[in-house]
Amino acid sequence: MRNQFYGDRKDVLKWSHALRLAGAEKVVLYVVMHRPNKGSHGCDFGSVAEADSGVAVFSQQERKKFGLGAPRRLEDVTRLLPGRIKLVYNRYEHRERKAYFEAVRKRLTHRQKDERFVVLLDPDNGISGKCSKSEHVCKEELLTTWSAMVPGDALIVYQHQFRDREWVSKRKSALAEAIGCDEICCSRDEDVRSVCFFEVTKVES
Repeated sequence: MRNQFYGDRKDVLKWSHALRLAGAEKVVLYVVMHRPNKGSHGCDFGSVAEADSGVAVFSQQERKKFGLGAPRRLEDVTRLLPGRIKLVYNRYEHRERKAYFEAVRKRLTHRQKDERFVVLLDPDNGISGKCSKSEHVCKEELLTTWSAMVPGDALIVYQHQFRDREWVSKRKSALAEAIGCDEICCSRDEDVRSVCFFEVTKVES
């Protein structure tokens, strides 16, 4: 995820899903997979049909700040749910992905006994295919994350559309293969058809 996209409607949709899964008790572990800004992409501030009302209001407030010259900073999202959004924020590079996800694993395993997480993985483009880059999360890292989760935890993975009519089903299958679980939901919004979110809750085996 890049700072330049903080607060756009895909971000609104992403956090609407995360808060829905978190409910009243779970902590959102936001695995930012932070990447530097690139180009001059404009933010899309259009409407989102399935937006959580609290997320929508928060995003509107953030956008007003942008209009006054405030920088877009991904870490500011912690104010959306104070005390219940934790970040793995260091910069993500493909060549260092094993070490990056080792930090994710440690955060998941060093927890309080009753603590449960919604783990939000936010790669720029989603799950990798045959050619993986820093824009992707790979199968090995999905398995590392899933293996460190406990029953009651939920996983969300951001996926961007690519040039294949079966892009959703192919990446859903890749996730199922990586974690050894096919009980995966795919959430989409009619207003934002270029992305989807794969969601799966871990249960007792």
